[in-house]
Formats: sequence, structure tokens, C-alpha cells
Amino acid sequence: MSNRYVLVAYEKHGDYFYDASDNEALGRSALEILTDRWNSGYFYYDPDELYPDDSKWSTSMKQLIPDWDEEASTEEKQEKIKDFGRM
Repeated sequence: MSNRYVLVAYEKHGDYFYDASDNEALGRSALEILTDRWNSGYFYYDPDELYPDDSKWSTSMKQLIPDWDEEASTEEKQEKIKDFGRM
């Protein structure tokens, strides 16, 4: 992978952001997610429980993207995430 990526998991009890900056990091993140699901018994998929709004993004995204602006519009936040991936 030539770009930096973040793997986002919108979950019932929280939203989680995982390192996917290269193939090795993506593999570690995927293994961490699958291991956590297996150990907790939480591995079903319910598309009705996805969060379409950006209110859940701010806390974790501030840790990943230094110039994250909570007051920005959803479109601006999406663009920041895309820009982060292009670095």
C-alpha cells in the first residue's frame, strides 16, 4: 500500500480505529479484531446498527489526525480522512 489508511469499526458499544498504514499493520489489526470478536462472542452483523453520523468520530480521530476539527462539517471531516490516507 502506498497510502496511509485507517480501518474504522463502527460498533454497538463504541467506534474503534485501527492502524492500516501498511499490509503488515492491516494484518495485525484484522487479527486483533477477529480475535476480540471470537473471544467475546460478538461476531454478528446488523447493518441497522451502523452510525451514519459523524458524532462518534471526534475522540479517536483527534488521536490519529493532528489538525482534526470537531466543528467542521461532515464533508470536511471526510475530506480530512481522505487526505490522511493520501499521506
